[in-house]
Amino acid sequence: MKQTVKDNFILFRNIKSVAAPYGEFVISSNLANKLANINPATRILQGGDDHDELFQIIIGQQEGIQKREVGKGIDLSNPWEIIFEKSICGDAKDNIFPILRWKASTGTKNFKVTVKHIEKALAKHGYKFDNITCAKILQDKDALVNMLLALIEVTKQSTVTVKDIGNHFKHNLRLNLLSEKNMPIDCVKQFDTIFDTLKESLINDEFDFDLIKKPNNNVNKNIKLLNDSVDDNLVADILKS
Repeated sequence: MKQTVKDNFILFRNIKSVAAPYGEFVISSNLANKLANINPATRILQGGDDHDELFQIIIGQQEGIQKREVGKGIDLSNPWEIIFEKSICGDAKDNIFPILRWKASTGTKNFKVTVKHIEKALAKHGYKFDNITCAKILQDKDALVNMLLALIEVTKQSTVTVKDIGNHFKHNLRLNLLSEKNMPIDCVKQFDTIFDTLKESLINDEFDFDLIKKPNNNVNKNIKLLNDSVDDNLVADILKS
């Protein structure tokens, strides 16, 4: 889901942890930087409005029922890093297999490529494992080949060829990358048909805050978590705006 987060789209996750006891918003790095630099002088000089400041209040970056900041109730999206990691290391939940697996010399234990191996391979070329680096490598064939060669070296799997793991990587990339090109045409057409029937209401209808403020008999404890993170006064202010 974090792959879907863009500058104009956010994600709210109904999770509960020490860092995010009332759920977590996932936003893009660009949006986080923009919100961090909002001040009255900038708004006046640029002729902006109050929407950005209102959004700050909604996600808890200004005084409200819950104070959030990056790392504490707000997470930054890292779509390219996620795609890169899952395409190399695999994902058991999604039935995606790692591009490198091997047995111990004793034959009694199985190993696979991990994030630690990715970090070591990138370090050989002076890179850090982050979203920007992963985006650059995925758009540069030579950089990707060098990365795969470094992975073979750090995992000590000299019998494996770049072609073999490269083909596996491309296969995993198609499974991981949320792109219309990687989806069956029938599924795309089905989505387009359903979206066309709902488009007008999605764009024009006002959101009913009662849906999250007044749980019905069918909702579970996750809805209560979302309710507790939204202040009644905040809802009233939003409806006025």
